[in-house]
Amino acid sequence: VQLYKEKTQLFANESATTPAGYLPKGTYYIYDGKCCRNGRYRVTTKAEYCGKTPAGKYVTGYVSVDNFREA
Repeated sequence: VQLYKEKTQLFANESATTPAGYLPKGTYYIYDGKCCRNGRYRVTTKAEYCGKTPAGKYVTGYVSVDNFREA
């Protein structure tokens, strides 16, 4: 997916209310395709990281679905 905002809120988990940081505009990959709480998906930086375990090693964080655009 393509993140189209200059700075996209990145959350540490699916229920966090404040962002842990921000991701720059660019291409990221949905880790496992599962929508988590609050309409967030886990994202990762490389296609080959998708679905690998342990998730904590490969998941960059959680991003709200309204930040995505098809690449």
